[in-house]
Amino acid sequence: MCRNRVIIALVFTTAIACSKKPEERLVSEITALSKLVKAHREKPVEAARALRAHLHDRLPAVARALGDAVSELDRIDNPVRRSARLDEMIGALETPVEQLMVVLALLGDSALADAELAKYVDEMIAVWLDTSVILGHRGIETSLLTYSRRLKTAEAYDELDRLYRSSSSYFVAPQVEPGTGRRIECQFPRGTGPTPPTSAGCCGGLRDSDGDRRCDVDATQWADSTWSTLKFQMNKQHFFSYQYESSGTAAHAAFTASAFADLDCDGVFSTFQRYGYADKSSGASECSMMGSSAFFKYNETE
Repeated sequence: MCRNRVIIALVFTTAIACSKKPEERLVSEITALSKLVKAHREKPVEAARALRAHLHDRLPAVARALGDAVSELDRIDNPVRRSARLDEMIGALETPVEQLMVVLALLGDSALADAELAKYVDEMIAVWLDTSVILGHRGIETSLLTYSRRLKTAEAYDELDRLYRSSSSYFVAPQVEPGTGRRIECQFPRGTGPTPPTSAGCCGGLRDSDGDRRCDVDATQWADSTWSTLKFQMNKQHFFSYQYESSGTAAHAAFTASAFADLDCDGVFSTFQRYGYADKSSGASECSMMGSSAFFKYNETE
C-alpha cells in the first residue's frame, strides 16, 4: 500500500511539473541559480564551482523548457495571439533575470582569482543568460532555438578542458619505452576518434535508445589506449563526439582536442577545439607544455 502511495505521489508530482508553463519552469531555474549564488557569496571561488556544477546538472531541464516554449509558439496560428503569448513569456522572465544579474554582481572581481573557474563562469553565464536574446530580440522563436542549442555546448567546453589538463599531465611526466626503460622524447598520446563516430546515430539513431538526441553511455567505446592514457571517458549521456590528434616530439610536439555534435539533428555538425603544444625549451631532459586558453568554434549552434 505504501509503495502504491509513493508511486501515485510521484506521478502526481510529475504531472504538476509538466503542467507548468515553459516560462514558469525557466523562472524556477533562474531563481534557484540566484539562491545558489547568494548562499556562496562570501566565498566567490566556491560559488564559481557550485555554479558550474549546477549549470551542468540543470542543462537538460532548461533545454526542455526552452524547447517547449518554441513548440507552443509554433502551434499558435493567430499572429495577434502569438505576439501576446510571446510578450507574456518575455514579461515573466524580465524580473528574475534582472535579479540574477544583481546577485552575480555581488561576486565582484574576487571571483577572477582563479582564472580557470572564471573562464567557466563567464562561458556558462553567457550560455544561460544571454539577455540580449531572451529580453531584447523579438524574433524570440528563432532565438530560443539558438539559445537552447547553445546550452548544450557547455559540455564541449567542460570536456575539452579536461582533455587539455590530462594532456598536460601526460606530456610533462617522464615516459619510458616498454621493455628497455629507455626514456622517450616528450610527446602527446597518439591520435584517436571521433568517439563515438559522428555517424553513430546520436540523433534518434542506434546510439540514442531513449530518443533524447544524446549519445547513450557505452564504456566499451572508450577502451582505446589513448582515452585510457588520458583518463577520458563519458559516463553520462552526451551530445558530443570527441577526437584527439597529435604530432611531433620534443619542442615540435602538439595536439588538438576536438568535439563534434549535430545539436539540431539536421546533419550539420558544430566543431569545438582546443590546442596544446610543447614549450620550445622542451628536450630530452625536461618537458613543458603551452597552449591556447581560447576555444576554436565553428557552426557553434548547429
